[in-house]
Amino acid sequence: MKPTVQKKELGNLIKKNQQLKKQLDSLERDYRTWNEKRERDDLENITATIKKLEAEVSQTMSDFSALADQNGKPMEFYEDFHYSFAILSDLFESLKKIRGDLEKQSHIQVGKINHMEIDWVKLRKAFEMMGNHFTALERENDLSFF
Repeated sequence: MKPTVQKKELGNLIKKNQQLKKQLDSLERDYRTWNEKRERDDLENITATIKKLEAEVSQTMSDFSALADQNGKPMEFYEDFHYSFAILSDLFESLKKIRGDLEKQSHIQVGKINHMEIDWVKLRKAFEMMGNHFTALERENDLSFF
């Protein structure tokens, strides 16, 4: 597995996370205008993006594990992936609560949207940590060839 593959995968995670941010912003706008249909559509889009992120985090994690195993070194940033999965799980839970709000009372509680925004920031930081660890691993690989 070439390091450029992992770089591309990390780039894709970051792009998907930016897409998620735009979708969360759209949900917040639609919430403020009381547009229930668009809120439902936003939630469907957010759910699809989070599912894709979860699959890509899993794929990236296995690719990074293979790279670390090739070097005979433990993957120091394995915890970053677990942290990302925990955040994605929190996002799914928040989505369930928001959907429940829409089904029961046709109104989303703004605190739940804010909670998803906080989770998004945590996820962005987790991806940044992965990038930092990958850069460190890449440097070690470059040095090990000499």
